[in-house]
Amino acid sequence: MFSRRKLHQASKQIKEEKDFVVDSDGDAIISVKAADGENIFSSYNFDGNEKLKPELSEFIYDKAKFTRPNQDIRIKVYTNEEVKPEEVQKAIRNNFKKDYIELKNKSKRNLFFSAIMLIVGLLGMSLLLLMHKYFYNVYLEVVIEIATWVFIWEAIDSFFLRRVSIRHNRLILLKLYSAEIDVINLKGINSLSEEQKD
Repeated sequence: MFSRRKLHQASKQIKEEKDFVVDSDGDAIISVKAADGENIFSSYNFDGNEKLKPELSEFIYDKAKFTRPNQDIRIKVYTNEEVKPEEVQKAIRNNFKKDYIELKNKSKRNLFFSAIMLIVGLLGMSLLLLMHKYFYNVYLEVVIEIATWVFIWEAIDSFFLRRVSIRHNRLILLKLYSAEIDVINLKGINSLSEEQKD
């Protein structure tokens, strides 16, 4: 059975272990090995290699989630395929730009939803005050009171809790969009290492 001390040490060790390498500038380096172009670009894209494969996008995003808010990101893509670095950079940026725009729209919808819920909750409170002044029905009061607090809680939950998560994800996507992206050919590295052996 684990003691508290062992659990604390394990928790500390998990915090210290990074899911990425940090360079001398303090930037997080996310290394990706994509053996061929099919591992980088979506096979469904018809009009050019600009659409990033969903698995690669998720892999990069999952690594970036653990970076500090003030930490820049560098993405290094290692491949055996002769791919144009510009195409890979464009695919990565377009992918995260699209995701960022979707989250920005979701943030606007969240704000609108929060405002509507708050207004309905305040209308419910106003109705309760009117009921106390002009007519009183205990059953109707209980129903309106419960509905009022549900609407107000939903507004608070949506605005203060869900919005924080959306903003955090938007920051990650913005950092990935503006990340420095290097495409490194593994064939070139392998041939250099073989020459050094000779």
